[in-house]
Amino acid sequence: MRSSPNTPRIPTPISVLHEDILWRIFMENVDFPEDITVWRPTYTRPLITARHCSQVCRQWRDIFLSSSSIWAKMIDVDSLEQKTDKWREEVVSRAGQVPLWVYGRVQRGMVDFVGQFLKNNWPRIQAVGICELSLTTLSLREHREMWACLSRPAPNLRRMDILISDSYQRTVLLGPLFGNDAPALKELQIASSTYKFEKTASWIRNLSAVTFYKSFSTKEMLEALEYMPQLMHLKVAMEETSDPNHPTMESENSVIHMPNLKMMELDGYLRGITAVLTNITPSSDCCLSIMLDSDDSSFDMEEYRQYEKASTKYFVSYFSLHRPTALRVEFPLNCSAILADGAPTDGRCFAIPIFGDLVPDSVKFSAIPEQLVKAGSLTSVEELKIGQWCDGAFALDDTETFTRLADMNIFSLVTILTAIDEVLDLFLTQASLKEGFPNLTVLKIVPDEIEWEHWYSFPTDQSPAYHRFLKHRKAIGLPISVLEIHLDALENVDYLEEHTGLVVRSFYRHQYLGEYRCGDGHPERLRFGTTKKR
Repeated sequence: MRSSPNTPRIPTPISVLHEDILWRIFMENVDFPEDITVWRPTYTRPLITARHCSQVCRQWRDIFLSSSSIWAKMIDVDSLEQKTDKWREEVVSRAGQVPLWVYGRVQRGMVDFVGQFLKNNWPRIQAVGICELSLTTLSLREHREMWACLSRPAPNLRRMDILISDSYQRTVLLGPLFGNDAPALKELQIASSTYKFEKTASWIRNLSAVTFYKSFSTKEMLEALEYMPQLMHLKVAMEETSDPNHPTMESENSVIHMPNLKMMELDGYLRGITAVLTNITPSSDCCLSIMLDSDDSSFDMEEYRQYEKASTKYFVSYFSLHRPTALRVEFPLNCSAILADGAPTDGRCFAIPIFGDLVPDSVKFSAIPEQLVKAGSLTSVEELKIGQWCDGAFALDDTETFTRLADMNIFSLVTILTAIDEVLDLFLTQASLKEGFPNLTVLKIVPDEIEWEHWYSFPTDQSPAYHRFLKHRKAIGLPISVLEIHLDALENVDYLEEHTGLVVRSFYRHQYLGEYRCGDGHPERLRFGTTKKR
């Protein structure tokens, strides 16, 4: 029955929320990008969301227009690129006089806007994240004009993350950074192959997070760290080091003590990484993430042993405080495996490369897994994720490493296995793998982005490996209870009906399609290939 015009309008739940609650919800939309080089879809950009929300109703519009602190944190260069000067001026006007965040990837047509904005507002900018990879056609004069602000004092700046195009190896930044006056600065990242900030500048003593790029030598970076007692997050991208005696401090008294360090990310060549690990004594709560350069193959047995010895003090102490419940095992081409904490609770993720038959002949196998087992670091692992996060390609002919891990009973408590189908195909050929995992009850199959035909030839006349794996588990009396299958393309999987009692949860490109218990007589619920794409 249709209501009469005089029927009282029942307010929807969101319309009765107090304005303070709505404001807090709108502030959740504010988001400084973690990676300034990544293009973000329009629908994920805070400025676009804010504009749409401000047009929902008069109440929401009034909240947005009266909240300078919302607009001030959304000076998104990407979102403003295609807009008129009038809209850009409107956004800046709505920001009022409160501290500003400006971020995005600068295209040629936005150089004047960004340069003028930084020049006019530099004293009150709180965070800046600018990527200028595409500005290779700028003249040196134009380039320096855009970044002229960086030589001025920055009284409110707390976070700076910029990527400078080093075309023709020119130096864009001249003179001392911030005029040696940036008292509030906590996080600094300048991606440049040529620029180096002053190691003894007064403001670096206040830093809690810093990134050293390839312009710094390992020695220079270690020297600078001595002036950063409050550092909590260290990220280093290192060049190849040709000197076999590259810096190691001879005296224990020379080792840099960093009691507040919580996260260390190292990317580069093994020799330089070892030097950093050797010369820093972190807190026991320091999380370590290592990524070896894919071209690094110059180290020898002794250098590799030094690397393992130096890294041991990190992972043993860290895992004693943070027992991982999930473990990722990746298999990139430049090492045998990477062990990683697959379910970090605080955003930090531990990752350490280990080596098997890909290291020099005199090195038989990494001692790191044995160290982890000896320390009891992996006794809480309930979920294993394998193979689909590799950087490059999975070394399918190198099963020795994973077999060795399985023989050590590292995965005996695993109840959840997440893998790509091709990994299960390998499991079925290795006795220690297909007979292992005595407590496994949940299997998650995810699609892989790598072009497998270039690396391995799989049987084309057999059913998917996960189906054969299910049959095998049932045959040995260890059936899988739940199959979570992530479909990269809609297809029929009604052949799973034979696994009576198996609960199948299906996803298509992150969209949940539903759940079905096999044997209940409705196999059509598993025929996604005949269903319209949702």
